[in-house]
Amino acid sequence: MAKTRKWGTREIAYLRTIFQDVGGVVQWASGTRNAGKVAGSLDNAGYRVICLQIKGRRIFLKAHRVMWALYNDTVPDVLDHIDRNRDNSSIENLRESNPKSNAGNKGQYANNTSGMSGIKLRESGNYQVTHNLKCYGTYPSFEEAAAVKMNLILEEA
Repeated sequence: MAKTRKWGTREIAYLRTIFQDVGGVVQWASGTRNAGKVAGSLDNAGYRVICLQIKGRRIFLKAHRVMWALYNDTVPDVLDHIDRNRDNSSIENLRESNPKSNAGNKGQYANNTSGMSGIKLRESGNYQVTHNLKCYGTYPSFEEAAAVKMNLILEEA
């Protein structure tokens, strides 16, 4: 697991001098060598990563964390992309999160048989409801199973 960088007020203030938000994209600020250009490049996981060289050391920063720092005084350990697009670092698309809810913000698996996450079509024709790795029974119709799943989601919120 990658080491989490703690962001102090000095680091955030420095980032605000070299980066700017232009339409939801992190760009190099005026006065820098690459002024006006989009900062960073996409990594293999789809995140935009920015490389800074400070005192001969390379430091890699994810653009969505830099964007958060431009608008907030702290940077949380977990940031969630609301639309699940890792390259969309606009501040409206980011929210502070925790590992559990961040992991829950994902699309359906390719082998999903019911069309709804957490509801599985069994070989018997019944629908099994799971939520947070716990089984909540099987139901003869998809509508009943979906109602149970929605109630579980609403209770959790």
